[in-house]
Amino acid sequence: MTDLPCWLKGKAIAVAKVLIADGFCYCGEAEEFCVNQHLESVGDWLIGNWHYVIDAITDGALFSKDYNDSEDCDIDKEIERIQQLIAKAELDWDSCINEGQLSLF
Repeated sequence: MTDLPCWLKGKAIAVAKVLIADGFCYCGEAEEFCVNQHLESVGDWLIGNWHYVIDAITDGALFSKDYNDSEDCDIDKEIERIQQLIAKAELDWDSCINEGQLSLF
């Protein structure tokens, strides 16, 4: 398991683990890299691509997945899939938190 930044909170960690399981790697702080300026918001995350590399950023932490070796990759479809992956992971996290709160009553 890749060490995640200590400042990430629960939901961001849950999404990061899903991204890492999908092949992303934690690269470090986003400010240390030249990151695509055309990023789309997906929940608490920003996502974009640059030369067949998809970047996902939250709270200053940069996660990337390289598709340069994938000859038949449709990068637009892959971005859409990653956006759905992030949205589902956040929804799962929120649902789990709400379920726990409801069980207290």
